[in-house]
Amino acid sequence: MINHRQRPPLFEGAFVMRRTRRLVQYGVPMTSSPRTRRIGWLLGTVYLLTLAAIAFSPQNVDSRIYPALLRALDRLQELGAPHWVTYAAVEFGANVLLFLPLGALVVLLLGPRRWFWAIPIGIGCSTGIELAQALFLSSRVSSIRDVLANSSGALLGALLTILVLAIARRKRPDGPGQSVV
Repeated sequence: MINHRQRPPLFEGAFVMRRTRRLVQYGVPMTSSPRTRRIGWLLGTVYLLTLAAIAFSPQNVDSRIYPALLRALDRLQELGAPHWVTYAAVEFGANVLLFLPLGALVVLLLGPRRWFWAIPIGIGCSTGIELAQALFLSSRVSSIRDVLANSSGALLGALLTILVLAIARRKRPDGPGQSVV
């Protein structure tokens, strides 16, 4: 077991340490309470079951609305939407949104001090999903772009959760001494 004085080289970086100290300055609690972890496990179970249903479905989730989505995107282009508003951009954004809860769950379960674990957990989950789709679901297309979007979503979810916790803690009537996590 590693004590607090012997950190592995991966986490010795000044970036992580500076950011963690800054979180303390802003009043974000560094650990999660048992109640928060219980809620996190419950929400995590529901989220992971939903994610599995979406990721391992033999058809794309948007297969039923694909024609309507293309028509809507064409109409947006006619109305002057930027050229980058395409199906690929919508799909990328949807993948980011799909993994926001994973990053939030990492913070709720491991505590804000370990927010950076959202990155390898997001990469690992997304890579596993894409590999499973490539190996077992011939009707699905796996993509490194999906791994990038999903991992970005997990990171963004962790950072947004820390921000929400800091704001909630500052607005508490009993002051920053009480934990919101």
